[in-house]
Amino acid sequence: MNVTTGQWAHAYARRAGPGKTCADWAGCRVIGETLYAAVSDGAGSAPCSYLGSMVAVTTFLGAAPQRLASDGPAAVLTAIQDVVALTAKDQNVPIDDLACTLVAAAVGPEKSIFMQVGDGAAVFRIEEGYETAIIPDQGEFLNTTYFVTMTTAHEHLKVREVIGSIQDLALFTDGIQGLVLHPGTDAPHEAFFQTVFRNIRAPQGNDSAAEAWLSNMLASEMVTNRTDDDTSIVVARRT
Repeated sequence: MNVTTGQWAHAYARRAGPGKTCADWAGCRVIGETLYAAVSDGAGSAPCSYLGSMVAVTTFLGAAPQRLASDGPAAVLTAIQDVVALTAKDQNVPIDDLACTLVAAAVGPEKSIFMQVGDGAAVFRIEEGYETAIIPDQGEFLNTTYFVTMTTAHEHLKVREVIGSIQDLALFTDGIQGLVLHPGTDAPHEAFFQTVFRNIRAPQGNDSAAEAWLSNMLASEMVTNRTDDDTSIVVARRT
């Protein structure tokens, strides 16, 4: 979903792991000077998680412009849960079959809000350095995390407000998390993000050349030799 009227250039890509149907979803939209972006990773063990991730992202992009500032991130999460539950009912499956994470951001001219349930991450730049917005949330046990479909999702909702004019933004699922964040500290690999943002060259709106570059990057041996998970990324640059 792309609705572009502001001074942002953006692109996104997603790729299925070997022999899989991609359960990740990603998207962004711009309203005025505010960029809304989200990625979601459908749980590999949940048979309809591809629906959950799609609903999570599209519902965030639809609800956040109206509800985030007035009602807060918790209300947006509730809206996402409501639509996921309706989707599960329509499919006649348990809601856990649509299990998925969420990494989302609303980036305004001078203030931004990040919200997250589960793993994956967002990286941003205000001045020179890059920073991880929220540390990825691993579950209680190894290789587990939290999902928006859980009854306890609000307990695991992490929110951060950032004051200042964010210039570069990237959101990504955990498929590439270990490749682009330093282990132990979860600090961004700055060289990677510098390269990513250099490839966003459109004056504003959807950058199709950057999307092709992102798709090729996700399909490269640098990524596929190190992960067999689904991968997805949204990148944006204030122009």
